[in-house]
Amino acid sequence: MHRLALIVLLLLLALVVAFVVDTGSREETLNPAADSAEPKGEARPALQRVADAPVVREREALTEQEGRADSSETSAAPSTDTVELSGTWTVLDAEDQEHRGEDGRFVLRLYEPREDIEISVRGGAWSVALAPGAGFDLRELELGGRVTEPLENVGDLEVPPSRRLDLTARWVRPVVLKVVDAETRVELAGITVIRPLGAGAWLHPGETDGLETNEVLARDARSPVELPVERAMSNRESLWVRAPGYGWGHVEVPRTVGGEFLVPLGAGGDLEIEVVGVPEGTSPHVRLRDPKGVEREREWEHVLFETEVAGRSRLDLAALAAGRYRAALELGHRYRRPRELAGEEVEVRAGQTAAVRLDASTYAPPAVATMSGRVTLPTAWKLDSFGVHFNLIGEPSVDGSPQRYLPSSAMEQVDIERGEYAFRMAELQCGRWELRFNPLGTSVAVTLPPEGLHGVELIVPPPAEVTVRVTEAGTGTPIADVDVHYMPDRTGLTSGGVLNGAGARGDGTFHFRTPAGRVDVWVISDTWRFRREGFDVPPGTSEVTIETERACGVVLKVRDAGTLLRVDAFAPRILGGGANAGEQGALIDEDGPGLELRYVVPAPGAWRVELTSPAGYAPVEPVELEVGPGEFLERLIDVERR
Repeated sequence: MHRLALIVLLLLLALVVAFVVDTGSREETLNPAADSAEPKGEARPALQRVADAPVVREREALTEQEGRADSSETSAAPSTDTVELSGTWTVLDAEDQEHRGEDGRFVLRLYEPREDIEISVRGGAWSVALAPGAGFDLRELELGGRVTEPLENVGDLEVPPSRRLDLTARWVRPVVLKVVDAETRVELAGITVIRPLGAGAWLHPGETDGLETNEVLARDARSPVELPVERAMSNRESLWVRAPGYGWGHVEVPRTVGGEFLVPLGAGGDLEIEVVGVPEGTSPHVRLRDPKGVEREREWEHVLFETEVAGRSRLDLAALAAGRYRAALELGHRYRRPRELAGEEVEVRAGQTAAVRLDASTYAPPAVATMSGRVTLPTAWKLDSFGVHFNLIGEPSVDGSPQRYLPSSAMEQVDIERGEYAFRMAELQCGRWELRFNPLGTSVAVTLPPEGLHGVELIVPPPAEVTVRVTEAGTGTPIADVDVHYMPDRTGLTSGGVLNGAGARGDGTFHFRTPAGRVDVWVISDTWRFRREGFDVPPGTSEVTIETERACGVVLKVRDAGTLLRVDAFAPRILGGGANAGEQGALIDEDGPGLELRYVVPAPGAWRVELTSPAGYAPVEPVELEVGPGEFLERLIDVERR
């Protein structure tokens, strides 16, 4: 009996050994990469995966060889989950000479699943296995050991049917700043260059030397100052530059283009600002402006510096260019008609410290009062909830909140059949207010006096169902490739408002529901002329027709000695002339790297292209154009360095 049990045990043991050996053989066959350089059990992170064509082919060959060696054990079918996307990169130098066969790398960012794959470029060629139709961006391209800027669009791509993606890039040149005395043009030394961090990059660095609160790119340097090439920089980058005895100078450089840029600095001095009498409960700003009103792009109302007082009584501004300034203590945002509490003009002299005192103790804040009234909403609207926006018009609020909101839950329903609701808003700043019904947009403007205002009525008209037909002028052909928006009447109001989108039916007709009465309808398109028309629509259903024509405009390119530059670095404006005086063109499209911008203009006729030259470029003469109906004129503008 014992002998029989021993025999059975030996047989079971032999079966287990045979199973283990067979399993190991299968694992070796099904895992052909097991003998690669990677340690077993260590997964490579997504950013470390290198899709290298020679390596991919080597692994595929190894898989095929091992599969044939053990065909009796497995007959794996070829995978259909991925396809090989391959391509080449060609890189251009500063003279636009082509360089092929460069080694490098870039990052492919997949959309689904969200993943970054680092890809090697060998001899200008690359490949990677992706799912058919996968969406992705290409980023961080380096070739020949240098950062490059792609000339084609490398964002929002998909695997093409050809499974090929051949692209071209340009080596990015370093930015070189030639820093000189504004009067003598002598190059300077001891130079500091900073890149502001956060918002307001165009504002003077302010109270410190700029080294603590900003990124320092150069310190104690001598002109010309060469800045290192960096990837992932915005094209128009604000830099601030100074030298001992000079005021801060501001320059915007196209980092993706690079090159030399002239930065003239004027002699500078310092400014002490004393602040007294700040009203309790307020948060004013100290702002410094150019009193001459020189237009400076993106600097609302010529603000050169601003900071919130935040309980301080003294501010020290270092290295201001010598000249006259206006210092002011203000409430409200700089481009929303701020309220000045105190203000003085001051002259900053070279090598000296000027002082100015801003005394707000005589400031009398506006009174506050109560506003009450009724909102009437016809029951046909069948809204479960609504509200009223109270918007202060034309001046800042004392407490920094020019908009208040009152929901229907805070109102009292006084007449169910008429849809009447009573409201009361206490402690509103006296002045002019807009009451706008949300979500329908009906508005009324009223003035709140110190004694208060009662009996205000905001009456929402009954609903009107409006169908808009958009057709081509002269032919009556329906146009579907436009967007239609609308805005209810805003009697007594000249700005603001909310555009609402109309629903498209796909046949050139659009539908929306709005309060009966006057309504503005807007037709917006990249290929058809913009139209805005007003209609009186009655309660119930109605139909209106808007005719339009093919859009026209200008396509701009900028070139420097044969090299295309990013157009937005020159801040183009398309201004109307003749019958189009006072009108401007609107940017509607650009190619991926920004080398071509497409502008639409409101009407055919005379137009003028103006470019603002960045530092280092000579002024560009305006270009006069005559744009025909339905025409997009292409203009290549040559620019020259100083």
